[in-house]
Amino acid sequence: MERRRTWLRLSLALNVVLLAVPLYLFTIRGLDLDTALSQYVTEHRAQSALGRFADYDFAAETNVKHGDGPKHGANVNDIQEVIAEAEKTEAAPPPPPPAPKAPRSCHVCDAGETGKALCEKWGRDAMTRGIMYSGTNHRLRRALAKMRRGEPWSMGVLGGSVSTGHGLRDPTGEVLSEFNMHRILFDHLNATFPSAKGSILHSVRASGEAGPNDGHNTFINGAVPARGSDYFAYCSHLHVPEDADLVILENAINDPLHITMIETFELLLRSMLERDHTAVLVFNVFAFKFDNIAMGGDLNGGTTSYYDTPVLSSRNAMLPYMFEHPDTVADWFATMNHRLDKNKDTLDNVDIRHFGRPLHKVSGEMMVAYIDSQLCEMDELEEAEGTTDVDKLYPKDPLPPQRLMDKYAHGTHAPKLTPFCASTSSERHPLAPIENEGWYEWSSSPEKKYLVSKTPGSRVKFKFSTTQGKLILYYLSSKDFGLGNVKCWVDDQENNNALSIVLKGYWTNPYNTGSTKQIWNIPPGDHTLTCRLLEETDDPSGGQEFRFMSIMSI
Repeated sequence: MERRRTWLRLSLALNVVLLAVPLYLFTIRGLDLDTALSQYVTEHRAQSALGRFADYDFAAETNVKHGDGPKHGANVNDIQEVIAEAEKTEAAPPPPPPAPKAPRSCHVCDAGETGKALCEKWGRDAMTRGIMYSGTNHRLRRALAKMRRGEPWSMGVLGGSVSTGHGLRDPTGEVLSEFNMHRILFDHLNATFPSAKGSILHSVRASGEAGPNDGHNTFINGAVPARGSDYFAYCSHLHVPEDADLVILENAINDPLHITMIETFELLLRSMLERDHTAVLVFNVFAFKFDNIAMGGDLNGGTTSYYDTPVLSSRNAMLPYMFEHPDTVADWFATMNHRLDKNKDTLDNVDIRHFGRPLHKVSGEMMVAYIDSQLCEMDELEEAEGTTDVDKLYPKDPLPPQRLMDKYAHGTHAPKLTPFCASTSSERHPLAPIENEGWYEWSSSPEKKYLVSKTPGSRVKFKFSTTQGKLILYYLSSKDFGLGNVKCWVDDQENNNALSIVLKGYWTNPYNTGSTKQIWNIPPGDHTLTCRLLEETDDPSGGQEFRFMSIMSI
């Protein structure tokens, strides 16, 4: 009972206060009671549950009337009605603003599951180092946008024996092996952007050319052992189709560490980018077979940035780990002649020129992680801009009008390359003599085909044409194969030093690969090239064999 009395007293006090304020406004400030009540309720209504309860309690248990004031004769019930009406009509406070969207990281370590796993295993720093140059990625994103639209697409590869999968030891074949780093990338893209008609795998060397995709997603491995950018700069069209959407260039170790390779790599890259919509991703592999850790790929950083072309490097990513754990080097590389007794200490029977499956896996997954990072950035950009218009978001940037290795010439444009190429690796454009005395076709393996002679005095003649007056002869160089010399000349100019040249198959480098020599200032038009195997040789053992692979011209 005492508690009830206390509560009633408190309620009475609160209601007296509630009445006092509007009465003050009514009697002192001269407002009519309705206005006074409305102003008070709107601006100063009690917010607590206790106040609302006290209003109710007081109105229910007392009957206070206003005796001599307002003309409307308002009482406590009037006050309660005004308060209730105000509570109905007063707008609710606005909701708090939504929390800002957390920025999404599109780093290669964060954008996709493959990158996350790579970085968890090898470290974020390693994968960051693996990106040598990124740039705008406009061409790559245009290709990815096509894949997203559900259109069939194709991916090609130009490279040497690492790209052919030499050393993978896959009984189903190495060029198209699922363990090949390029297949790892293709399989990821094909799973992400499948075609209703499925996919097709091509080895260009098997057929001499890449076939049409016919609505399929298509993989074309156009790599050839012992070939570098000095070959592909003129013969790439024989190995990947003109309409390829994405081409991977892998020439880092097949290009010698020589300044001339800067020019040939530029010609190769530019010839790819002269195609209407082909995107290029350069992937630099590495090897320990040579005199330097650095190879021709290290000369091309300026060229790739000049042409805004992304570059990845497995060496940059993984070599620090190998330095820290030298006992693992043998595990990363292939075995010599498929032997299993690799010596981790001396590297005996370790093929330190060719990747084993672990390096193929890391390399392929690096490319996957990079592609995923680009897809992530496309998502962010398209959401921010509110459009998926590729021409607006990823404009088709024009090629630089002049070549990087040419002297600046104001207002001029470098001519488009229209190379001639006849190759032992092509059935469509074979290296076919028009006259032949003592030369024959021979291959040391299915992928290594040559036009060979071992008899001094043997002659062979070819047709070729040129628009810019440059002829390039491509042949094998080795210190181990007993190779000799040939003399070649244009038309009937055997004794004209400007239009003749001696090619030497022997060299002292510890690897066997293609070499080029050039004849310049040939008049534009159709010509012949004649070559004769010489008695003289530079080979210490007296070897006189010679192996042609291609003749090319622009």
